[in-house]
Amino acid sequence: MDDVPLPDAVAIFAKVVSRMQEYSGLSSCELLSGVGEQVGRCLSRKMKSNDLNGLLEELAGVRLDLGLGEMDVQKKDPVVVKVYGCTGCVQMPDSEGKTQCPFGEGLLSGVVMGKLGLETVVKLTESVGRGTGYNVCTFVVSMKRKCK
Repeated sequence: MDDVPLPDAVAIFAKVVSRMQEYSGLSSCELLSGVGEQVGRCLSRKMKSNDLNGLLEELAGVRLDLGLGEMDVQKKDPVVVKVYGCTGCVQMPDSEGKTQCPFGEGLLSGVVMGKLGLETVVKLTESVGRGTGYNVCTFVVSMKRKCK
């Protein structure tokens, strides 16, 4: 799949999520969030920054390079991030019609946990994603204590 752009690969993966749900019993959001977190942890190993601000700047560059949208830090305490052109927004079969971005939540969380060792909760607070005719997602990042 080296020749498949990452946004297309994410879309392809999203289509097979329902089959994985049948076998695993996990919700589609849990599956995509877990995949995003693992990708984020792997990406964090390649990142040079050791502070949150630098890490978020690096992640913004990586998202842009991979075609996952333009990331902009709106606020620092709490951290609020907007992603324009987000390709991970989907309406999951089990989301009661709400647009969600579990891959984006997991990706951001995985990078912060993987690099800084902070327990992290990322929540999509606003999505006017692809399903709504717009293409921006707002995430709030809450960091807790160091992971064990």
